[in-house]
Amino acid sequence: MTITIRNQADVHPKYIRFLRWKIRKIKDKFNNLIYANIHISKEGHGKPIYKAVVRLGVPGHDIIITNESTELFMLWKKSLDTAERHLRKYKDRLNEHRVRGSVMT
Repeated sequence: MTITIRNQADVHPKYIRFLRWKIRKIKDKFNNLIYANIHISKEGHGKPIYKAVVRLGVPGHDIIITNESTELFMLWKKSLDTAERHLRKYKDRLNEHRVRGSVMT
C-alpha cells in the first residue's frame, strides 16, 4: 500500500508520522485499501484553518473525504473517523454483494 502525504501547511513531522501510523492501522482493519493520498493545506493568517483532503483507493470508485478545522487534532479525528466509517460501509456492501451472488447461483 502506498501512502502519499502532501504537506502544504508546514505541519510538524510528528503529526505526519502519527497520520501514517493511523492509516496503516486502518489498512490492517480493511484489506481492500490500495493507497491513501492526503493533501494538507492551511488558509488564513490570524487563526489558520487547516484543510485535509483524503483520497482512499479501493477497488471500484475511490473514497474522497474533505474536512476543515482550526485544530490539527480535531482535523485528524474527523478525517480518520470518516475514513473508517466509509471503509466499513464499503466492506459491508462488498460482503452483501458476495452473499447475494452466491445465493443466486
